[in-house]
Amino acid sequence: MYKAANDGGKLHLPNFQKKIENANNMENIPNFWQPNAYKQTVAKVDNGAGLLDDLSRFVLERAHIEKKYAQMLSNWSKKWNDKISRSAEDPEGSLKPAWKSLLSEANQLSVVHANNDQRLRETVQKEVTTWKKTIYQRSLRTWKVTKETHEMFHKAQKPWSKGLKASKKAKKAYFSACEAKDQAVKKLQTAQDTDSTAEEEVQKIEAKVDKSTAAVEETKKVYEDSIAFLQEDRPRYEQDMKKAYNYCEDLEQRRQEFFKEMFLRYHSILSEHTPHQTEQMKQMVDRVHPDADILRYRRHRGPEMPLCVPPFQEFGAKPVIELVVDESSSSHLTMSTTDIIQDEDTDSDWDDEEWTPPPDVNVGRPVRAIYDYVAEEAEEISLRVGDIITLIEEEDEQGWCKGVSPDGSAGLFPACKYCGYITPTKHTYKHMHSFLCLFVSSGYVEDLEDEEGESATDTAAVMYPKDQSC
Repeated sequence: MYKAANDGGKLHLPNFQKKIENANNMENIPNFWQPNAYKQTVAKVDNGAGLLDDLSRFVLERAHIEKKYAQMLSNWSKKWNDKISRSAEDPEGSLKPAWKSLLSEANQLSVVHANNDQRLRETVQKEVTTWKKTIYQRSLRTWKVTKETHEMFHKAQKPWSKGLKASKKAKKAYFSACEAKDQAVKKLQTAQDTDSTAEEEVQKIEAKVDKSTAAVEETKKVYEDSIAFLQEDRPRYEQDMKKAYNYCEDLEQRRQEFFKEMFLRYHSILSEHTPHQTEQMKQMVDRVHPDADILRYRRHRGPEMPLCVPPFQEFGAKPVIELVVDESSSSHLTMSTTDIIQDEDTDSDWDDEEWTPPPDVNVGRPVRAIYDYVAEEAEEISLRVGDIITLIEEEDEQGWCKGVSPDGSAGLFPACKYCGYITPTKHTYKHMHSFLCLFVSSGYVEDLEDEEGESATDTAAVMYPKDQSC
């Protein structure tokens, strides 16, 4: 908990102005505890695979440069060694051996850069590839770890988000009932102050006041219950969300520490023959501190951000919000702020759908296998040279496509160098027509009619007519 300082009899309390200002804008700034905000954390895990691929390509390209340079030096040295040997220079003089000695530096550098190429490939690039395989296993159209982390967060946040949405709805209904009651009371007072108002009309207005009063009590009870649910669910929500976040945080910390290790290994290889040129590189790599980066991210974009717990708000009172500042696992600081901008009830706060990969617009394009490929995992399909595969998902960032093989099996296959697009022929048009119709009949897609009354099978007949010629 915060401690107050005593200076000359004056009590100095902590300055909460910044926290209050942040609370006043809580609905307008990203917050880890907001519905669906966890997707940023999941994306960070998913992006790790791409960063590993980038590092692998980075090192591989540098290794290729080292190899090419070594080859160029070696070829250049051999060419001029032969040329000098056949030159008109006096073979018994001292100038010819000196001329040949000029090539020794190139020969030595050639060996150095050839070794750099081998060491970069063996001790860095292959290590990156191996490390990625241990963390990121493929699932259809995504990584298993991405799907798992998304499901952990989704499960943790679903009850809270539904309760939050219910409290907004209940609050809106309560305020509407209060407004209706106030209008009825004002109307009754006006009627009672007017002598010309009939007794029957006054009784009707009194009945309306009684009805609106009952509605206020009923909606207030629902509103209070919804707030009570959030207060009761808060410990569970915090615990489950932190558990999911800690899992993602551990993966990210391991990745950052691994990157630093690979950077140092990369430096050690290149610094052997260029120590001066790599001094700044070493300094910058030494400044990498995964622990500090992880802590900073946790505080500014993670579960150490304040959790906004909406308290019950009386109609006509200033909005009040409760902030729980998590200073440790066992102590909390609770405070209230005023003049909060009232939030609007939106139905888009929470995505209630389970996690699904993004849709693909390209379905049914034919490709031909130009190499054999033997499936290594259950979700993959094998290819033989000449097979026509029906592409149902385009190549992803990892270089994998999804398609249907000639025997009807669906799965993943490597896109790069294994398959090429083919020009539609009479045979492939028939193949694609049958494929789309099969998708409809098998239930992969619904044979729905569009605005013009055309069904999916009709579209297949137009796109891929059976009698189409080349």
